[in-house]
Amino acid sequence: MAIPMALATFATVVIPGLIFVGAFSVSVPAFIWGPLYQIGFVGYWFWGNLYQPKGIPTISTTILTPAGGYMSLGFFGTSIFPVAKSNAFQGIESMLLLIALALLVILVVSKLQQWRQAKM
Repeated sequence: MAIPMALATFATVVIPGLIFVGAFSVSVPAFIWGPLYQIGFVGYWFWGNLYQPKGIPTISTTILTPAGGYMSLGFFGTSIFPVAKSNAFQGIESMLLLIALALLVILVVSKLQQWRQAKM
């Protein structure tokens, strides 16, 4: 029973966030210096996923956070991330939003790169 639950958790909580972060990690360095992106990414990860929203606004408690708090709480009833309450619908919203934004970023950057190539 543990292995199917682990696979379901991985597929619904971890993979959408990995797709989202992976899309940006592949796309953004095409436009800015790689080490600058890496430093910015570490800052974003702590601010956007792990920081409690007290004083400084953060996306860590929104459906846009790739840490998977909404999916975890909505589908499995527990979360280690700062999400107060969530239901399955919000988990689905979060999952679809992360995947859709990742696909949009990849598509836009692909088209931009094709345009850059044609311009040269």
